[in-house]
Amino acid sequence: VTVVVLSLAHEVISLHHFEGSYRNEVVRIMNPVDMDRRYEIEYWGASYKQGLDWLAENAELNSEVCVPVAGLLISWYEPRPDLMFNCSRQTSYVMFFTRYSELKQTTFDQMKPIFTIERMGASLLKIYKIR
Repeated sequence: VTVVVLSLAHEVISLHHFEGSYRNEVVRIMNPVDMDRRYEIEYWGASYKQGLDWLAENAELNSEVCVPVAGLLISWYEPRPDLMFNCSRQTSYVMFFTRYSELKQTTFDQMKPIFTIERMGASLLKIYKIR
């Protein structure tokens, strides 16, 4: 019992701040690749907070960031003042959490993200540099 409890505690700690994205060992063994494309993994705001932190440290000045999936969630956090959030031809970065059922575009499958948050074999958030 102690081993099971410690094992579960280790998994929850390794997921922190994304406990809502937890999938047990059996599910992970049965779905070793692209689990984020098979299940809608819930973690919402914490991933955007870390994405905004990454943009604050790394984005070019006065960049436009497109957030095509649940973009309203970024309003919960204070972004860097010079960043603009809009999806247009001037977009420099695209940031989204990997809820593929809501993301209609698949053009990003051919691109390599410049920043990714992953937990237990599943991508939770990706940022792409567009231009």
